Amino acid sequence: MTRILLLILMSFSLQAVSKDKSQGVDKNGITQLSPQMVLIGGGLKVCSSYVKTHCLQPLRKSELMKPLLRTTKELVVTSDTIKEVGKDSYHLFPDKSMLDELSSHLDRYLKKYGNEPVDIDTFYSRMNRLKEGGQKGFEKFLSELNQRQSQFIEQSLQAPLESKEGKALTEKAYLNYSDEDTVRIIQKAQHLSQVIAEAKGKDKARVLILTSSSSDLFDAVSFYLHLFANEQIETAWLPLEPAFLEVSLSENLRCEDIEVIRAQSQQQYFRSRVYPLLSQYQHVFCHKPELLNELILSADALFINGGDQTLTLQSFVKDATNLREFSPYYGLIKKQFEAGKLLIMGTSAGTAVQSGNHEDGNKLPMISNGGSLRGGYEGAMPVLVPPAASCTEESSCPKGLQANSLTYNPRGGLGLVNLGVFDTHFSERERLVRLSRLLLDTQSSLGIGIDENTALHLTKRNGKYQYLVYGQGATWFVDSSQAKLLKSPNKITMENVSIAVMRQKDKNLWSEREMIQVAFKGIECETKIKLGCQLVTGDENYPLVLQVTSSDYTLTDDVISVNLTIGLSH
Repeated sequence: MTRILLLILMSFSLQAVSKDKSQGVDKNGITQLSPQMVLIGGGLKVCSSYVKTHCLQPLRKSELMKPLLRTTKELVVTSDTIKEVGKDSYHLFPDKSMLDELSSHLDRYLKKYGNEPVDIDTFYSRMNRLKEGGQKGFEKFLSELNQRQSQFIEQSLQAPLESKEGKALTEKAYLNYSDEDTVRIIQKAQHLSQVIAEAKGKDKARVLILTSSSSDLFDAVSFYLHLFANEQIETAWLPLEPAFLEVSLSENLRCEDIEVIRAQSQQQYFRSRVYPLLSQYQHVFCHKPELLNELILSADALFINGGDQTLTLQSFVKDATNLREFSPYYGLIKKQFEAGKLLIMGTSAGTAVQSGNHEDGNKLPMISNGGSLRGGYEGAMPVLVPPAASCTEESSCPKGLQANSLTYNPRGGLGLVNLGVFDTHFSERERLVRLSRLLLDTQSSLGIGIDENTALHLTKRNGKYQYLVYGQGATWFVDSSQAKLLKSPNKITMENVSIAVMRQKDKNLWSEREMIQVAFKGIECETKIKLGCQLVTGDENYPLVLQVTSSDYTLTDDVISVNLTIGLSH
């Protein structure tokens, strides 16, 4: 465990010497900036006008009645949308009788309720009450559709997110009503952005928001723009996505083709109608790409949202045969980051996409899909595009894969740091087994798992990384450099996997027993983990027995570390 303990100890010097400093001063008195990242494990608990789940107290009705405030998702039926659905422009309904039945449902709705937008629950409740003769209800009709068909219908009926006066509706974030760990993480990110801006001689910081991890590029834009803004910070949207990159790299495509490409490759429909102002904003940068360069150069921080890391990767790099074609925007971002002029932030997929390095022979993979049960037993599989979430249900998975197969991109992610393979939602989704198996299968020595509502602050100085952890959970450093993978027909064993766990400075560290219980939900053992401590898990279709042993247990004031042998028996 020497390597990983030295790695962790480096973080303590940062905490002791330089709490929040992101820059030094050279012998000539010139400010020197250092590359920095704030990587979040997902699961931020933010109170907003649209998602009220995490509000520490109910939002006042007067607050939610404010004009131009997005509070719900609304659907609307009009004669135009019925015609648009009936065209089936993307050939999603090979059975025309299904389209006829859909049009019949929508026609009856329009005649009875009119074309006023209503929230999604009200819409489906109304539709399910509309039956004629022996015709099945709308709910039964939807149950016979595949995921793409259902998504196409709902998105075709989604009401535009703008007022009658043509102004965009905004999802407002209420940070003062949000979870205290989330507040600490966001405020830390805001502070670091301001420090960089001040070092560059600016009065206000600018944070760019990149929402390319979402299948619906536009949905979370206003939320994040509002979340990071304050009196000292202005925010702006960086409108990159795979369809945008495809247009920018092609001599034959036009900016007007983005909507069609988005529908074909990402199964996102009618987004320009639902978000007209954001779509117009994106087209401005498409027609004048030099403005994107100016926007990136003006930024002090870049935040990448959660969703699907493959989508973010495809927004920056287009795979062509065996080569990677990087966009100039990626190159500019990397240059600014390495100069310490651009703080990189990410949550969930925005964290996972950082894995990889493209400048030397040590290619770090980017994890892209899968869970610990199937992945731990069957192993990690290299693919450039992971299987679709609905592929098992629709019998459309690539050969040898299922929807929950453990996959990775062998060419890595963005590769802005070459520290290790990043994983997220770590404890909450029990991902220790999947990350350990991926590391062993790809001969990668270090994985870093970050819990939800938790952030890892990385600073690189003199070629070495220093660490701080903030938030609710922990950051898990998984060292497989001395580990072995043993296979037999009915058992997979991962021996000598070294794990070190860091938490926020004022948080209690877990005991060895607590650490194992967090990593493997539900496992009950004595105070000391011993051979034979088992957890029967999985389901009737995929039963597994997980056996955990430990040795070389270490506990200090700042870190707990342990060696594990993980056995998976089928």
